[in-house]
Amino acid sequence: KVTLPRMNNFIVYITNNNFHHALKHILPCDFRLNILVGAPRANTSDQTPSTVTERGAVFSCPWHKSGSCTQIEFDSTDDRKNSNGQQMEFKSNQWFGATVRSTGDHILACAPLYQWSTYGFSEREPVGTCFLKKGNNIVEYSPCRSSM
Repeated sequence: KVTLPRMNNFIVYITNNNFHHALKHILPCDFRLNILVGAPRANTSDQTPSTVTERGAVFSCPWHKSGSCTQIEFDSTDDRKNSNGQQMEFKSNQWFGATVRSTGDHILACAPLYQWSTYGFSEREPVGTCFLKKGNNIVEYSPCRSSM
């Protein structure tokens, strides 16, 4: 049995058979304590048909034993392609959910291994990307990514 200290915010990392979790507790507006669980190697293509494998995911789980976890939707799109049909981004194995932070109703989740095609499609670089969610509004932030 593990007892966690009382804290306003905490991050816990657990490694188990190549499955890495990032946990962050949140207090949503209805005042139920929830935990955000980052699952960077989660394969969500069975829920949303996609060519992306092991996209990663973030779940909201009730602190108490009753209830079940629900996936928080950030991005379910396939890899972007340019106007010539060449693949520009590579979301498979991007480890989305490896970093999870929250404050109030803002949730930030990142994919540090997200890759983007650069220099005329001859290379792809792990530039990483993050999504900031507030309610139904979601904004992507990837400052190292070049334009299409």
